[in-house]
Amino acid sequence: MRQQSFFILALFILSAFQTEAQRVKRKGVQPVQTGSKGNKALSPYTLDQLQGKWQEISRYASNSVKAVDFPDSLLLKFENNKVELKDVISMNMSLKGFAQIEGDILTVAGDTYTILSLDKNMLVLDDGEFTKKLQHKEQFYYETLGKISVTSDSMNTPITIDPKNVEGKWMVYRRQALAGSVMEDAVVIKSLDIFPGNTIGSANGQVVFYKTDITESLSCKIIFGKESIQVLTDKYTWDFITYKADGNEFVFGEAGRLLYYAKHLPATAPPSPLP
Repeated sequence: MRQQSFFILALFILSAFQTEAQRVKRKGVQPVQTGSKGNKALSPYTLDQLQGKWQEISRYASNSVKAVDFPDSLLLKFENNKVELKDVISMNMSLKGFAQIEGDILTVAGDTYTILSLDKNMLVLDDGEFTKKLQHKEQFYYETLGKISVTSDSMNTPITIDPKNVEGKWMVYRRQALAGSVMEDAVVIKSLDIFPGNTIGSANGQVVFYKTDITESLSCKIIFGKESIQVLTDKYTWDFITYKADGNEFVFGEAGRLLYYAKHLPATAPPSPLP
């Protein structure tokens, strides 16, 4: 009986020793936290700061202060944790998805950027190749088309242009419209390429335009008239009054509706996109 009691007592002492040993951690080893959600990188930025519309206004090669020209201005629209992306070339929301921030990493619809800085007016992102500076906007530029009053610097005196001065590709960088004069489904020109030719009074070319956010490119014929040009395609015809053509800038438009400002597009240095 005494032997059995001694055996039970020995088991009790051994159990207590093992329990105490489990409470002691080795030096330099942190205790494991069970049931935790894991460590998440603390971020100085939140999705609340990104709500609304952001439009790219400048671009730089990564690790450089030299600005580069770009025709594909990035547009971002945040609503809660959802985001839409598009650019001014496609004019379509090309990607839709979720937005997420971890540390200084912003993920938008699967694309990843490093946030370099963010305040209520400006967002600076790095995609590994370029640094992109985006400005917060109430409306994207194309949403204001037809709502902007023509300002005092509008062209008022039509001129007859020299066709040689408008040969080449012209990228529209600015548009002016009388308030309410342009409908939402208007066919709006983005660029006009006028090919050199020997025909007097006309030329062949290529016109890029969009309608309700769908971009198209069509071959065209340009007819030069007195203080005007006519652009003809199989689908559409435009009649424009001409206001300026000095070889660098080409200004033309529809009387009382819409005025286009275009820059000559060199092969190696496209102009900045529409603001």
